Amino acid sequence: MTASSQPIPPRLPALFRLLWQQTYPEILRRVADAGFSDIRPSHWPVIQWPGPEGARPSTLAERAKMSKQAINHVLRDLERLGYITLRPDPSDNRARLVHLTARGRRLERAMFEAAADTERAIEDKLTPGQRRNLKATLTALWRADGSPRHGSRRGASPSGVPPRVAKE
Repeated sequence: MTASSQPIPPRLPALFRLLWQQTYPEILRRVADAGFSDIRPSHWPVIQWPGPEGARPSTLAERAKMSKQAINHVLRDLERLGYITLRPDPSDNRARLVHLTARGRRLERAMFEAAADTERAIEDKLTPGQRRNLKATLTALWRADGSPRHGSRRGASPSGVPPRVAKE
């Protein structure tokens, strides 16, 4: 509280967190309802956009801001659950690459559909101009931090929704 007893308005990081707290549980619920009730929040650093396909564990650890040991623990769990396989990197047999199984691809589709539904629910609360401005501003902020222009996967978009799922 300020000296005048007025609440301090939330700063941008708090607003991002609050919106995340409103939307994330719904995405998890939709993924579980789609038949993936064994997916836990601890798995998300690996399976979230842009996904793990073809990545080395060290790349996933860096992307998730996790230790290599922690990411390997998550990878072993996802492999045990049948979502991924770890195979030798053809360019370096000492390294491994993560590959989605058929079940992993179905999970990815369910996640993208849940994200698309969540995005539409947010956009429904905005005017067309606000939608364009919000997406453009968030994308500009993301790219200003040195993030790759189009993510690390072909056809991926910053919204987390592949082009074939995104709706106007």
